[in-house]
Amino acid sequence: MSDDALQRTVRRTGAVVVVAVAFLTSTLVKYVQFNGLDVQLQLLGSTVLGLGAIGYLSLSFLLSALASFEAGAEGVPDGE
Repeated sequence: MSDDALQRTVRRTGAVVVVAVAFLTSTLVKYVQFNGLDVQLQLLGSTVLGLGAIGYLSLSFLLSALASFEAGAEGVPDGE
């Protein structure tokens, strides 16, 4: 997979994750408000969803950078 294709894949995956997190967060907020649960639960759920998305995107970025680095390192002979 080329570097450009990998970057497009990461961006598309990131967009899907952001939309999914936004949907899940709004659903959680509506559920909490409908059932009259504690506001702390709403804050906790939103925080967990947000941190999960940020962690996923960070890990995806690091893995793509590592793959690009390894692909570049393999193509260079020793001593050059």
